[in-house]
Amino acid sequence: MNLNEFLVNKKKPKGVRYTANKRNSNAVYSVNKIPMGPPPTPPLRKKSTPSSDLIWGKSHISVPNTTSSSAKKSRSSSKVSSEEPENKVIVALTEGRGGARCEVGIAAVDVTRPLIVLCQISDTQSYVNTLTKINIINPNEILVPTTFVDTFTENRLVTMVRKQFPKMKISGIPRSTFNKINGLETLSSLCVPGLNGILLILQHRYYALAAASALITHIQESLFIYYAKGTIKIEYQESEGYAVIDTSTADRLELVCSTKPAQANRYSSLFGILNHCCTKIGTRTLRSSILRPPCKVEYIEERLECVTELALNPEARLSIQALLQKVPNIDMILGIATILSIDPEKCSNRQLNYVLLLNSLLDMIAPLKDVISKLKMPFFVRLRKTLEDEGFEHIRKCIREMLSEGAHPAKGSQATMQRCFAIKCGINGLLDLIRKTYTERLNDLQVYTKQLSEKYGLPLTLSSNQTKGFHFVLPLKGQQKRTLKKSDLPDEFIEVQRLVGSFTMKTPELVNYSTRLDDIMTDILKISDV
Repeated sequence: MNLNEFLVNKKKPKGVRYTANKRNSNAVYSVNKIPMGPPPTPPLRKKSTPSSDLIWGKSHISVPNTTSSSAKKSRSSSKVSSEEPENKVIVALTEGRGGARCEVGIAAVDVTRPLIVLCQISDTQSYVNTLTKINIINPNEILVPTTFVDTFTENRLVTMVRKQFPKMKISGIPRSTFNKINGLETLSSLCVPGLNGILLILQHRYYALAAASALITHIQESLFIYYAKGTIKIEYQESEGYAVIDTSTADRLELVCSTKPAQANRYSSLFGILNHCCTKIGTRTLRSSILRPPCKVEYIEERLECVTELALNPEARLSIQALLQKVPNIDMILGIATILSIDPEKCSNRQLNYVLLLNSLLDMIAPLKDVISKLKMPFFVRLRKTLEDEGFEHIRKCIREMLSEGAHPAKGSQATMQRCFAIKCGINGLLDLIRKTYTERLNDLQVYTKQLSEKYGLPLTLSSNQTKGFHFVLPLKGQQKRTLKKSDLPDEFIEVQRLVGSFTMKTPELVNYSTRLDDIMTDILKISDV
């Protein structure tokens, strides 16, 4: 018997642990003595971040993985986000005085969506329900009466909000804007005609109406955003039917964010694990459902039945996901109800973008209806009936009378070209003539680029983006990345910038071309304004 066999077969004494050196095929075991007596004191756990130190006002979305695919996805999403309007959620908050203390009115709106959420909460001295509601809404800014923040003794509600959400922006606005009568009149004017039954409930919610009045006044007078009459959906939310998860519990359970944001990854929270949504509005709905889960058995069972049916029909599930991935910003179309005080050119861009998005959404209705027709759950049946509304086809025909066949939403320079040629030929003779001029000038610019490349023997390519406009790109290969400097380029080039693998530059002639093209595009957008 050799030494290894002896050590393996020998009876293991108490307090002795054998460990194998796995680097050798012939395992050699070493003996580690474990001291007798009480176990050593374990190392102190690193204290987790308390909920009061977390940035609750912003979405704690998990950090993307460092794999190449994830990194590529995060880079592309950052480019897209620069061209898309960021969601700005504003909440107006007010509270009763005297005997009505702890009666809190809340009004919330995402300025990019025509939806106002109202609620009135009979809270306790800890304001746990109000803080939970704010956490669910996830606002960027909270509006309160100036008397809550400008007095010597700050309002207790504001103090609790500051303590729970230390990074939240809290702004004081005149108390006179918190007016119930003005709130009811404004909501009556803005509410969608078919949904104005909610006003019967709201007329007895004094503080919710006061908060709504202040919120709408602030949006109009400070942000210069107006909503068209009869375009706003008003929603009054009550806690009945939903479980209440306070912010401290949500923090400890890591429902929507990790207690260690610096070390967070995709799987650091329940929200990160479940978030496979294809649209931004789906992501927001998922976050709200996690923080405010339903507790009605009927609703839970209906949801589970829908999930089960989708799980048993993978083809339908994949088809729905593929359709939704084409319109990740599907809720942007709701912003068409807002009236912005901006210059005409930006307004034309905005309206054309909305029409192109609406056109692509209407094209999706038929395939989506075909997929859902295979599903039998009541929710999908109701959804199919909604999609069968004849109004969709009527809108589609009206749009197709004006839009080109292949017009669709795009990003970057492609978005400019899509807006330029969105309107059909023959609708407006002047528009057709100006677009022809634009095409000719663009062709002249391509010829100029080719001539410049031949003149200096450089592989120049023409590029365009929103930051630099039209510019030349000189790609660098191998040794050029180390040796080629700005000073080596011809003096004709201006605004030279060095990137990782290329140079970007312009010439005075290119600037002239770009200016003429921008002027022509402005004229095209003015004539195309819908």
